[in-house]
Amino acid sequence: MSPLVGMTAALVAGILAAPLLPDVSMSLGIGVALLFAVAAVCLRRYPPAALCCWLVPFAVWGTTLAEQRGAPAPDDVSHLAGQPSSWIAGTVAAEPERQLEGNLRYPLRVLSRENGTRLSGTLLVTQTPNAGPVPRFGDTVAVRGQEEVPPSATNPGGFDYRAFLWRKSIFATLLAKRTGDVRLAKPATEISLAAVAVQTHRSLLSAVDRSPLSPGDRSLVAGILLSERSGIAYETSLAFERTGAVHILSVSGLHLAVFATALSFALRHLP
Repeated sequence: MSPLVGMTAALVAGILAAPLLPDVSMSLGIGVALLFAVAAVCLRRYPPAALCCWLVPFAVWGTTLAEQRGAPAPDDVSHLAGQPSSWIAGTVAAEPERQLEGNLRYPLRVLSRENGTRLSGTLLVTQTPNAGPVPRFGDTVAVRGQEEVPPSATNPGGFDYRAFLWRKSIFATLLAKRTGDVRLAKPATEISLAAVAVQTHRSLLSAVDRSPLSPGDRSLVAGILLSERSGIAYETSLAFERTGAVHILSVSGLHLAVFATALSFALRHLP
């Protein structure tokens, strides 16, 4: 069996098995990492066993894709859509991304409402420059605004923003635009693999900023290598969009290089 056929079959098997399995958690990710390690050990002596270890992550990937398309839970924050503005507390789940117009956008892992009602789910927050302090990954913040359901495609074949966010298990958005709409409740203190990754990303950005390149070139390098678009000029970003190459700024080139190297190494040693 060729590696490509095996990987595809494993991906499909994961999608089909998703309804029968519990939610995918961090422990599953650790298990996948261990499988990669076992595969590396068995690569030369037991090639079939190594192949099985390589296929399991693709099955997990398929399971994750299917899990992300489920309906929101009964206590999901999206059920507040259409109600008056309220305060929502949560943890910043990713490093905020600065948009071209100066706004910040970040996913908020929701904890509760202002009255103490427990909530779940993830809220995509857009924060204007005057709304409050700039949060960082892992910070606990309170945001105020009206929850809204993302718009779906208006034209046949058009981009479906709602479906795009649903695949990420995000069912609602919030715009914090008034002064004081964002409050920092607790700075990040948790030490995790994700926190280390974010800190590494910040360090790489800092290294790019210290390079002898011109400001425009530094911004372009940061965008292509680290998917950091905040410093790219509007005209440059618009040129990427018009040529259909904006994905180059959305997917980190460094990530692709690491993935391609790992995949090349794995396939080279498979029978």
